[in-house]
Amino acid sequence: MVPPAITGTGSEIFRAGEAVQIKGLYRVIHYAHRLPHETAILALKKFPHCNQCGDRVRFELVRSVGELLKDYNFQPDETGPPANGDLLTD
Repeated sequence: MVPPAITGTGSEIFRAGEAVQIKGLYRVIHYAHRLPHETAILALKKFPHCNQCGDRVRFELVRSVGELLKDYNFQPDETGPPANGDLLTD
């Protein structure tokens, strides 16, 4: 089974340059130049700086995301290649 998603409580805000601990959907809160928006952070090791507001940008976890290959319905068959060719590779 896939573990349940972690939903942000709104109490933890991350800053640019801090380590990304959880892959997920984040609310991006800019300083004085743009309305908040959401983005997926899946492969970054650190939260990025904004080109306009620099290190004043903040990130709030909205929802964690699972990894497809950890879901038992999508694990590759050990006896041969997946039916979809190379879709399910590490």
